[in-house]
Amino acid sequence: MNKDLTPMNADVFHEKMLLIDAELAKKGVPVHERPFQAFPIAAPDYNGPLMSFGIDRSEYGEYEGPNLLEKIHNWFKHVYGKRASASRDLGRIPIIIKDEIYLVRVPLVYETSEINILPFVNGLTPAVARRLSAAELDEIHNKFIEGYSLAHEFEDLYSQLEAEERNGTKRKNNPFLDSAIQDKDAAADCLDEEIDTNGAVFHSRQIAEKMLKAVLFYLANMNEEEITQKYGHRIADIYKDVSSYVESPARINSEINYITRYKMDIRDTETQVPDSEAVKAFWSGLRIGGFCAALLSGPERKIQSIPIKSTKEGNRMKSRGSEAKAVKQMTIEEMLAPFEALRVAVLATVEEGKPYTSIIAFALTPDRRTLLFTTSSITRKYKNMVAQPAVSILLDNRSQSADDISYAQAVTLLGTAKKVRAGAKKAEYSAIFVNRHPELKDFIEDPKTALIAVTIQQAVHVARFEDVSVWP
Repeated sequence: MNKDLTPMNADVFHEKMLLIDAELAKKGVPVHERPFQAFPIAAPDYNGPLMSFGIDRSEYGEYEGPNLLEKIHNWFKHVYGKRASASRDLGRIPIIIKDEIYLVRVPLVYETSEINILPFVNGLTPAVARRLSAAELDEIHNKFIEGYSLAHEFEDLYSQLEAEERNGTKRKNNPFLDSAIQDKDAAADCLDEEIDTNGAVFHSRQIAEKMLKAVLFYLANMNEEEITQKYGHRIADIYKDVSSYVESPARINSEINYITRYKMDIRDTETQVPDSEAVKAFWSGLRIGGFCAALLSGPERKIQSIPIKSTKEGNRMKSRGSEAKAVKQMTIEEMLAPFEALRVAVLATVEEGKPYTSIIAFALTPDRRTLLFTTSSITRKYKNMVAQPAVSILLDNRSQSADDISYAQAVTLLGTAKKVRAGAKKAEYSAIFVNRHPELKDFIEDPKTALIAVTIQQAVHVARFEDVSVWP
C-alpha cells in the first residue's frame, strides 16, 4: 500500500497514521520512537530538510516535509500523550539478582514523580521477576533510587555548564569530564552480556580518578599537565588534596578505600574479579563521580523540582501475573489506537464456571464502544454466551520476539455479549463487519451465523510488565 501522505487532508491523514502506527507497533517499536520512524513510511520519496535551522515552512505544503513531520509528532502526542515524548537514558547501573548481574537503565524523567522499576531491568523476565523476594525488591528499589540520584549529579553538572556557556560565563574546557563519562559507560558495557569484570573495575577506577582530577582542574586552577605529573594514577593522593576544598568529604572515604584496592593493571590481570566485587567497584566509582559532579555544579546547581520515587509496592509482582498496583486513566480511544490494524482477537467465555477461549475475527464500531464478531449458532462459545453473556476479549501486539517483554501491549475489554436481531441495527453492524472482513461476507449471510455485539463496559490496558491503565 502506498502510504505517501502528500497531497492529503485531515481525515485521510488520520486513517493512514493509524495504519502506520499499527505497523510500527507490530514491529515492537517503542511509542517515543515511532514519530521519526513513521515519517519515511509516510513520505518515502522526500529527501529535503526536516529540522535544520532557518527552514521556511511556508514553502512546503501542509502535509509535506517539516510540516508533515510536525503533524506526525502532534498525532502521536494526541494519541499517546506523555508516552510519545522522547525518552533518553542517563546511564545504566548494575545490580545482582539471583547471583547474576543485571543492568538497570536510568531514565531521564519529565513531569512524573513515580516510576515502575522492573521494566528498566534489562533482561529480567516475568518468571524471574515473580520469584523476587521482598528483600530483593527492596534492594532493587534502593539501588535504583541511589543510581537515579547519582546519574542526575552528572546531568545537573552538564546542564550547569551549558547554562554558563549560554550566559557567556563559560568555564575553561575540562579535559577530564567527558573522558570520565566515557569510562562510566564503558564500565557498564563490561558488565553486559560477555562480562569482563576486570575491565569493569578498571573503568570504575578511572571514573573516580578522572572526576577527582576534574575537581582539581577547576577548584585548584591546575592544568591537565600539572595534574598528571603531580598525581599520576594515585587516587588517594588526589582525594587528599580535593578534601581541602570540601567541608565534609567523609561520606566517600569508604569508597576511596575500596576502589584503591585495585591497581591500574587490573585490566591485564589473569585472575578475574568476582561479579559481586566488580559491581561494588562500579558503585564506588559512581559514588565518587557523583560526589565530584555535585562539587563542580556549585551553589547554582539545578535541583530536581519533583523528587523521584519508585512504585516499590507496585513492583511486588503477583504470582499470577505482572500487573502493578499503580493504575492510571486512559480513554478508550487511546487504549485501542495501537491495535487498529488487528483483525483477530481472543474471546473468553464462561463454560460451567470455567474460562473458555476462542479466536475471533472482530470489528469495532466507529465510537469504539461496541465490538462485533460472528460465530455459528452451534459453537461452544455461542452456547456459553447464551448461558452467561459476560465476556472478555484480549487484543495484543505481540511479535513473538524477546522485545515483547519490554514493549508488547495488551488491552482486555470487558463487556456483555448479545446476538444482534434482524433489523436496521443488524444491517448497520453487518456492513461494519464486512467492511473489515470482506472474505466473511458469505459467512455472515448464512442463516446459521449469529452476529454478536459486545457492549464494552470496561477496558484494562497493560504495557511494559505492569504499566496499567483503565477505562472508564
